[in-house]
Amino acid sequence: MDRQTRSFNRQRLIQVQAFERFSLNAIAATLGISRMQLCKKFHAELGTTPIRYLTSLRLEKAKTLLTETNLTLDQISECCGYQNGFYLSRVFKNNCLVNPMQYRKAHRL
Repeated sequence: MDRQTRSFNRQRLIQVQAFERFSLNAIAATLGISRMQLCKKFHAELGTTPIRYLTSLRLEKAKTLLTETNLTLDQISECCGYQNGFYLSRVFKNNCLVNPMQYRKAHRL
């Protein structure tokens, strides 16, 4: 398997599991490498860590659900792989600089 294919596989495994319970150890085991190797290779090839990449995928989905649905924050958190609405709200505010409800209000279609 060439380097580009391995890089795609690492990225794809995270995409597939992004909205479920997530384990870097499980992904690393699937790829036959250690967690540390996964993190180093992922960062070298994509310029970000697996967790930051995962967070960006989850937040993009949360943004879509905030603007296109009437789901509650707890329902959105379940769809995005977070434990609860409170935790999603904290992650959202730290990354987007506004809370989810402010985002919904400003970007509602």
